[in-house]
Amino acid sequence: MQLKIYHRLNQLLIAMLASDVVLVALALWKFSLIRDRLLVIFVIALIYNVILFLIFKMIENNWDKRMMQKMAIKGQVALANIMEAKQYISIKDSGNRHYNLWHLKVEYWDQDMNRREAIIVDKFSPIVQNMPMGTVYITNDEKKPLRRFVLQNFIIGNIPDLIPIVAKYENNKSIRIKYLNVYYNGGLIIETFKQSMKDAKAQNN
Repeated sequence: MQLKIYHRLNQLLIAMLASDVVLVALALWKFSLIRDRLLVIFVIALIYNVILFLIFKMIENNWDKRMMQKMAIKGQVALANIMEAKQYISIKDSGNRHYNLWHLKVEYWDQDMNRREAIIVDKFSPIVQNMPMGTVYITNDEKKPLRRFVLQNFIIGNIPDLIPIVAKYENNKSIRIKYLNVYYNGGLIIETFKQSMKDAKAQNN
């Protein structure tokens, strides 16, 4: 899904640039009519571009987060074990911030405890160089299988309606659970809790 979002954002950015080209061409074509209003036209064009850019940044920064939050609130989550992980491609946003897309092969259990497998492409911080194998929660809608994201622990822990779903998984003794620490810091980060404690200790020294 992250790759699809990335392509859609690029298409939106191209459309914005195309609208600027059309406006410049229109201004040149009607230059004789707007010659005496150049300052006003320039100010209007500047405001137009600032508004467009702010709207684009809002969409860029929140598209995936809003989708994740909405699905989690609806209870569309599943427990998953990461089985394989490999770095896919590097991307950057309009602010020149870099991210890495990773392919994650997971086994997951839907809320009827049916085991399935899936490939998730998610956006990670460039500081992530190695992916630990273990347990995370993902968004899951079987009718829309592309809408799968790895959920931060923060999201799972702050939605009370997810408590019975989590308990149901944890009470199933046939599922091997080894939770990982999932959080956001310039992109998604997944690491063992041991590594998180080690990093926190190093920062405090």
